[in-house]
Amino acid sequence: MKLFIFSVHTVFGGIFFLYGLSKFHPFMPIPPMNPQAANFIAALIGTGYLWYLIGGIETVAGLMIILRRKVPLALLILAPIITNIVFYLLILQRGIGFPPIAMSIFLICSEGYLFYLYRNSYKGLIFEPEKS
Repeated sequence: MKLFIFSVHTVFGGIFFLYGLSKFHPFMPIPPMNPQAANFIAALIGTGYLWYLIGGIETVAGLMIILRRKVPLALLILAPIITNIVFYLLILQRGIGFPPIAMSIFLICSEGYLFYLYRNSYKGLIFEPEKS
């Protein structure tokens, strides 16, 4: 079980770390995109800051998960990014390249599993502390 938990941290964190770094210096091949997806990515890059902000957040949060430092915070930070990635894959990239449904399921399951592992860290966000 410890090996599985280690693997989830490493693979999930590694994906965000590498893809985040790739936004600053593209070293990974660009996957095929349909025109709507290409326009969306071009708009993010065209802002001049948003693409790099997302890349910085992905890099730092991915490293936090790999090193197991402040993982609950990293998961909260990545949640809206993962939501956007999943919708991007399922709506804009459907039927193009690596099956978008597979990557979407992996991201959702990994995030959900790690949220579950660190569920006690989130109790203060959901429930009010008992008054003494």
